[in-house]
Amino acid sequence: MTTPIRQRLAECAAKARTCEVSGCHFPRQHFGKWCEAHDRRAQETGHPLGRTIRRREFEPFVKDARHYLERHQDHPRIATALNWLEALVYASGQAPAEIIRKSTAHDRLLKWLVKLRRQETSPVEILAIVIGIYAYREWSPQVFRSDRHFNHQLAIRVLRLVRPERVTTMHRGCHEYLSKDRITTGVRDLLSEALNRHVGVVALSVARKLVAKIEAANPVPTALTMILAGTITGPIEGLPNE
Repeated sequence: MTTPIRQRLAECAAKARTCEVSGCHFPRQHFGKWCEAHDRRAQETGHPLGRTIRRREFEPFVKDARHYLERHQDHPRIATALNWLEALVYASGQAPAEIIRKSTAHDRLLKWLVKLRRQETSPVEILAIVIGIYAYREWSPQVFRSDRHFNHQLAIRVLRLVRPERVTTMHRGCHEYLSKDRITTGVRDLLSEALNRHVGVVALSVARKLVAKIEAANPVPTALTMILAGTITGPIEGLPNE
């Protein structure tokens, strides 16, 4: 460790700076803004107070988005988004044979895309996930602590379409378990930025229409009405009808 770094660490320790999260009095971690626990949460979710968004939370919106996309795949804006997603998964090239500690976010993302390609993930399913989580933010914006939290959860939910792989280990006998690879911060930043740029506009447009239909049918929306919301029927203004 170089002398300037040692001096900086000594200064931080002397000042006894506390975590920037309101109400937290634990000391900051080295050069960071947060304590160890909040820094770990930020690394995992995209925000020091964020949480992982579960698929079941926005599944009703995914279901509605899937049905809508199946009916209107030929609409120019939707077709463009689907074509881009297809190119992302199926024409992005091969991943490096091995991912090491120094591997770039680009190489790590390629590894995930190859997994999506191997299990023949449909562009319609990916776009339905994107629309679903956009709709969830429109419906319940307080769930997402910041834009970065939203972006990271968007990338996580898309890449979690990859099914866990079954791994066999011979440690203390033969055992099998499901392995879920970690989605690094760099991969989340890279993928979410691309998704927002290329399919974000159409995803937000469809998401707002889906939410508007639910709100129109339920003037006083509650968590229960959101869970019970099934397929949305009827035309959606501004986008192709039946």
